[in-house]
Amino acid sequence: MIKFFQTKIITAVLVVLVGWLGLSTLGLKEEKGRMGLEFKAIQDKIYKLKDENKVLQEFKAYFTSDRFLAKEAREKLNYKDPDEKVVFVYPKTASESPKEISKKEPQSALENYRNWLYYVLNLKRD
Repeated sequence: MIKFFQTKIITAVLVVLVGWLGLSTLGLKEEKGRMGLEFKAIQDKIYKLKDENKVLQEFKAYFTSDRFLAKEAREKLNYKDPDEKVVFVYPKTASESPKEISKKEPQSALENYRNWLYYVLNLKRD
């Protein structure tokens, strides 16, 4: 039996087998590192989705609250309490307040430094 392990063929086969096992181990370590990175990326996605889910739950709770419903009823349906007084403020339109049209010389005709001087010193133009 000892002579069997001393042959050159068996020695060569054992060397090849040990080499193959070593290379396989290196490949497994590389794959383990890759899987670790993928696992971390998936965990990060899970944490982000949990945070997003929490925000959505808060929105859902707000949208189903009485406070939101009262606000929407006031804004969209013009709802008011019986003892509440409502005031409407309407903005002025362009037709209600016409602007005067200036017949003065346009600013672009003046030199640039004069424009700045008039602007900074708040002077009237000639």
